[in-house]
Amino acid sequence: MRTIDLSAPLVADSIWRTILIRSEDDLGSIRAELEKTLNTLDADIERMEHQTGSGRLIDTLFLHLVVRWLRPSTVVEVGTYIGKTATAMMTGMIESGAENPQLFTCDRNSPFFLKEQSFGSNIVGFPYTEGTQMFEKLVADGVSADLLYIDGRVGDMDLPLIDKLCRDDTFVMVDDYAGVEKGVVNIMMLNRLSHFDRYFLVEPVTRQLASELGFFGCGHTAMLIPNGAVRLATQ
Repeated sequence: MRTIDLSAPLVADSIWRTILIRSEDDLGSIRAELEKTLNTLDADIERMEHQTGSGRLIDTLFLHLVVRWLRPSTVVEVGTYIGKTATAMMTGMIESGAENPQLFTCDRNSPFFLKEQSFGSNIVGFPYTEGTQMFEKLVADGVSADLLYIDGRVGDMDLPLIDKLCRDDTFVMVDDYAGVEKGVVNIMMLNRLSHFDRYFLVEPVTRQLASELGFFGCGHTAMLIPNGAVRLATQ
């Protein structure tokens, strides 16, 4: 018997549209409010010893919308910097009605200033901390992630810890998935774990879809989605 082979790019586009287009009616106001909030963090750039740069607005907004749709209660992030992606995800959790949202975030080169924002104990920062060290702490504390967001580099020592941190239904998102950037390498590293044999890759938002949503360019954030998270709908 033959199989029905679906186009991975077309499936990815359908998934992104399912998540993003549902917000189309108020996407303009969501974007404006989020951008206003994120701009307040720019003042912290001068306080950074290493000014590495923040993610692009298009990817940060899409990350926010994914979180609003997914409704995770526990998010783990590698790569805080001034906290724009952490803020986008935390506001997404709050707006989605997530119960007791918690976000754990680390950065090996940066201090942590988000305690000075209004999130209080909902965000736990690990300043000047490698992802490996944060993973070890979280695993020891019995934390399991609903969503793992990686804007850093995954190493060999991280893999067994990520395996313990992620459940079978954990979503994984990686930044800089383009060309030979670190996001592509991170996906290759994660695929060495048998845990992710039951996942499939959703490549970043295409230029065409981004244009339909009022953005120039394309996304750079990819997702690893558990097979069980996708169902066929009649409409």
